[in-house]
Amino acid sequence: MIATLTYLEENFFTLGMTLEKDNIAVYMAYLQAVLALVVDALVWGKIPDLGSLIGSFLIVSALLVVEKHKLKKKDLGDIEMACRGMSLPAVGQPKIR
Repeated sequence: MIATLTYLEENFFTLGMTLEKDNIAVYMAYLQAVLALVVDALVWGKIPDLGSLIGSFLIVSALLVVEKHKLKKKDLGDIEMACRGMSLPAVGQPKIR
């Protein structure tokens, strides 16, 4: 029973990762460790050790850097299109590639 449910969970998780355009599922997979530390502290009163806190900091900071880089890349694309005289697509219109 557990093996079957684990198999289904992995398949649905992989399917969700492939269908999601913004990769929110990837962020949640990484934040799962940080959320586990928070729940562990709130529910059982266990204080995380220094290694866990450093790891959580690294996870959150890496996600913030990736998101910031993604936003910069998008802004550069918009600027590039404006320099070429192309207009940005309106809402509901397909993007020019």
